Amino acid sequence: MQRASHRSWIEFGSAILNAIARFYSTREADVFQDETARLAALFDRVESALEDGPWFCGKDFSLVDAVYGPIFRYFDTFDRISDFGILDSKPNTAVWRARLGSHPAIREAVSADYDRALREFILGRAGILAGLLTEQVDHAT
Repeated sequence: MQRASHRSWIEFGSAILNAIARFYSTREADVFQDETARLAALFDRVESALEDGPWFCGKDFSLVDAVYGPIFRYFDTFDRISDFGILDSKPNTAVWRARLGSHPAIREAVSADYDRALREFILGRAGILAGLLTEQVDHAT
């Protein structure tokens, strides 16, 4: 039963990744707002499923954790662009995200220039998020 549950949460992680792709790619403001709300709703479901931790299903790091670590890495970059409120009011998710971010399997899975590479990728999508990132860079210079 637990394996089936894990498979479903891994698949749900894939749905979140698809929503993230729409979020960083959309070029229409109203669709961007819809995708922001859709991502927040997906994480409402994650929030309600989290147990006592420290990992998704308790004391053992699992494949579910390995799937969500890279998902949260996107939000590390998104959070530096703006506050979209997607993960607001989700305290269990925030704790899990922080734990995942410090786990060696997650932390060491990407190169040190991941944030820069993701920012360049977002700029290449030429969507609303790229515009916000460009504004941020323009204000910093």
